[in-house]
Amino acid sequence: MTSFEDLNENELVPGWVRQLVMVSLAVMVILLYGGILGVAMHRTVHSAMPQITDGMEKAVAILSGLVGTVVTAGFASSKRATTVQTRGLRPVGAEPPSFWERHNLRQLTASKMMGLARTVGLPAVTTTVRMHAADEDLVDADAMARGRRSNRLAMWLAIVYFLVYFLVGLGAFGLTVLRESVPAIVSNAAWVWLGTLVSAGYAFFGIDPA
Repeated sequence: MTSFEDLNENELVPGWVRQLVMVSLAVMVILLYGGILGVAMHRTVHSAMPQITDGMEKAVAILSGLVGTVVTAGFASSKRATTVQTRGLRPVGAEPPSFWERHNLRQLTASKMMGLARTVGLPAVTTTVRMHAADEDLVDADAMARGRRSNRLAMWLAIVYFLVYFLVGLGAFGLTVLRESVPAIVSNAAWVWLGTLVSAGYAFFGIDPA
């Protein structure tokens, strides 16, 4: 009997199909989360008795934690940019080099967003030493250009995913804090968002990418 590993190695389902399914699911989830919770907040602001269906409450209850978990997992799975280690002589009496590493916010953000892009299934090309080879015969300029364009698009789509999660959750949290009473769909989503935001923040700043 054929095992799951054998089927995976033989690519019974092509990689691009799996990637397309993952991206489609990610887009569907973030659109439902932003759309349903956005409608609930709009009705909360413009109506004293907002009409919230049971289906809306159940959908947001599931999606709030799911979206936040995806963002946290994406940040935690980010990879460090390619580096080259060199060793030099240290003068006698000089202070040893510090093992503390200063954060480069731009590189840190880019690596975290690329981790999120890979988590939701967006095509992202991993930089290899071969692409930086000094021998021009080993460098495929077209492949490098395609890789850069693919990574740039994936990163921007990941940024949009994060912004929808962050802004919609922030709006729900703001309504919960500022208004005397809000529907349960908004307040529950707000507190779930706050919890996932803390975990995402820890994954962004506290986990050292491998």
